[in-house]
Parts: sequence; C-alpha cells; structure tokens
Amino acid sequence: EIDVVHIDGDKTTYMKDFYNIEPLLVDKAMVIFDDTQQPNVMNVVNELVKRGKLRRHVDFPTLSTDVHVYTNEILTYVKK
Repeated sequence: EIDVVHIDGDKTTYMKDFYNIEPLLVDKAMVIFDDTQQPNVMNVVNELVKRGKLRRHVDFPTLSTDVHVYTNEILTYVKK
C-alpha cells in the first residue's frame, strides 16, 4: 500500500500513470503531480478532481497561474 506518490515523466501518460498506481493507494494518500504549469497536466489533475478521485484542500493550495515557474500540485486521494 502506498501513502505518497509523485507522478512525473512523460506528460502525455499522467492519466494512465495515475490509474496504474491507484489500486495501491490508501485512502487519503498524497498524490503529487509534477509540472502542473503545463496545461495538459493541469487538465489531467482537474479531470481527476472532477471524477472524485482526488481532492484539493487548503493545506496545499494551487499556485497562481501568474507564477512562471515549474510547479507541482499536491492532492489527496479519495478511495471509494
């Protein structure tokens, strides 16, 4: 069982990477996505939040889009 995972690598496979690791995640596991400044990566994160797989919370806020740096986003996995 995994309680923290950092998803990084080929930005076109983030959704697949998440679903491949999901069976090993414990409820409330921290999932960190690398390079969320890239629109395609943020789209994956937003879609997983929309599907109820991940939850954002105030302890790990999303950085402003005005920040032009490499960013990560930390979310909490919701096991159903």
